[in-house]
Amino acid sequence: MTRRFGRLGAALLAAFALGALRVDAAAAADPEAAYKALTEWYTAQLSAAKDAGKTPDVRSLMAERAAKAKEAVQGMDIAATPPSSCLALAQLYQLAGMAVEAGTAAQRFLTTNPPVAEKGTAQGMALSGLIAAGDADAIIASAKTVQPADTTTALNLAYRVVTSGIGVVRTKKGVDPALALINDTDKRLPWSSFTGEREKPFAESIIVQIGLNRSALLEAKGDRDGALSALENARKRLPEGSRNLRQLDVKLKQMAIIGKPAIELVKDRQYGDFTDLATLKGRVVVLDFGAHW
Repeated sequence: MTRRFGRLGAALLAAFALGALRVDAAAAADPEAAYKALTEWYTAQLSAAKDAGKTPDVRSLMAERAAKAKEAVQGMDIAATPPSSCLALAQLYQLAGMAVEAGTAAQRFLTTNPPVAEKGTAQGMALSGLIAAGDADAIIASAKTVQPADTTTALNLAYRVVTSGIGVVRTKKGVDPALALINDTDKRLPWSSFTGEREKPFAESIIVQIGLNRSALLEAKGDRDGALSALENARKRLPEGSRNLRQLDVKLKQMAIIGKPAIELVKDRQYGDFTDLATLKGRVVVLDFGAHW
């Protein structure tokens, strides 16, 4: 391993001088070395721009990094990679925009019973891979069986489920399974444990997403009262003054208006001989009006 990194270090010096990364044969066979090299290259590009007093072209750099990641994973085999190296492989796939492969590699890494921080990262990537693959059954099973590494991971996984996973399940299996997934996710979350400064607002945003999506699913079933209750109940769970209240309030106002008879418009002046819309049936009408209140 020492010799590998020695050759890699020499290659990196040349690569930085050229402004490009060339992964040598050792790194190409080693996901950890390849990921380390790619991370160092990206950091060096940002530092070089900063030292030159320039604003780095992050979008261009990210695109170049993605291309290099795709090149790096060519020839790598998830099944042949040691499980302990599969997190780095998953991260390479993620940088390459290959979420399904990243998820598969992350699942293999999780068989090593890794430390909490790495476990949380891998759990998130594994779930994202299932969502990208459109595997509704696996998403449901994962939500029921996965034990999050910590409270932060629990929030991250729940957010992915209620914002993205729900859509996959609804499309593939229907409204009722999607509703069941939301309800199960809500029940499994240890809400009282989210006490940190970052955890609280994150938990509140998940409550909002649960309320909005539960409401949408109930409305799709024709249960308008249930849809309204879902929004109202979510609102009650948020503290007064929460910035997350606005999304629920906007949706509640929309639901209060949509489907109700239009209010009577009282005219205080009129021009022309218009009386009512019925008299215009079958005719081409050009409307030119202004309103004030």
